[in-house]
Amino acid sequence: MAGTTWRKVVAYLKNPVTWKGLLYLFLKFPLGVGFFSVGTSFLAITISFLAAPIGYRFFYPEVWFTMEKIWRVDTLGEAMILFVVGALLLFVTLHLINGMAWISAQLAKALLDNPSDHSQEVLTEGEFSNQLKSQDDQE
Repeated sequence: MAGTTWRKVVAYLKNPVTWKGLLYLFLKFPLGVGFFSVGTSFLAITISFLAAPIGYRFFYPEVWFTMEKIWRVDTLGEAMILFVVGALLLFVTLHLINGMAWISAQLAKALLDNPSDHSQEVLTEGEFSNQLKSQDDQE
């Protein structure tokens, strides 16, 4: 019993898919943090620009171009300009989020996809458990 367990552990450690999965996890964390930060920032800016016509009298939104150049929105016309910019920025934000999702999918496909699995048929749960039992019986 202990010998078969040790062989399974060694086989698992020799399998390159194990190490690809580990590399995927190490790469996914910093990418996920970056994607979350960029996506959240763009969504917050977009929503605040779109809401400018509603709350410009209460919140006095400001757009900082540089530290010295600040645009304070205090009229409905200026708030409508922000709304139009926000509507355009919405499309940019959605495409940016889709692009980040595409990058994440490509990373997963490159590191987690096993080309040898494409030639095999899909097993039902019962067939899979029967296959495992037959492998255990052979050992």
